[in-house]
Amino acid sequence: MLTLSIETSQPTGGVALVEEGDVVVELNVALKATTYSRSLFLAIERVLELSGHRYDGLSSIACSVGPGSFTGLRIGLSAAKGMAYSLGLPIIGVPCLDVMARGVPARPGTRLCPMIDAKKRQVFTSIYEVTGQGGVNRISPYMAVRADRFFNFIEVGDCCLLFGDGVRVYRKSLEASLKAQKAVSPDNVIFIEEPHPPRPGLLGVMAQEAMRQGENRWLKDPFVLEPLYIRPSDAEIKREGMDPTIFTGTY
Repeated sequence: MLTLSIETSQPTGGVALVEEGDVVVELNVALKATTYSRSLFLAIERVLELSGHRYDGLSSIACSVGPGSFTGLRIGLSAAKGMAYSLGLPIIGVPCLDVMARGVPARPGTRLCPMIDAKKRQVFTSIYEVTGQGGVNRISPYMAVRADRFFNFIEVGDCCLLFGDGVRVYRKSLEASLKAQKAVSPDNVIFIEEPHPPRPGLLGVMAQEAMRQGENRWLKDPFVLEPLYIRPSDAEIKREGMDPTIFTGTY
């Protein structure tokens, strides 16, 4: 199985080629708005060139569905869907928060909280528990939540690890939320401000694992695959009278 994986949910994205669970080539790219499409397709061509493979040798396409940059997700998904349709290949959409959580080593029982800056004083996040087999289980919905209210939605006995650019941007608000939530001990919470963007190679590995295990929740028709935005548009929020402090999504 040879999978081309595309990650464009973050300012630093990338492309990788994964063969039978091993990353063959992985290329990270600084994706700028003015040259996004061009940079992405150049990266795809370069990954295939370095690996010695061609488009007709691919078995599947994997791509990040978000949450994250609206522009990046639209461009990345359009590229992935176009290739999947034209080559007649399955497409696997993977939530980038799942990839971020899988990419951070931690002891069993640890709660992992990857955080992406969602603007509007919010973070995109979800809560994961590290299992004894080195995997992670998601134990909350995907959320867009006000940083100063995050700890209203978590009860932690074991260590809780918060990481990603959302932590760097909203560290003070998160600490205020922690202080206000008496059920959570500050001694059990660790803040890591490094971005920890989702790796395109790991995204491809996870996509192949899901296919081998017969888990078709991520396997999508190119015509119906949509980004995981989580937060509705401002017009929808106003029209429906939604609580603007938290939104949840499923995939």
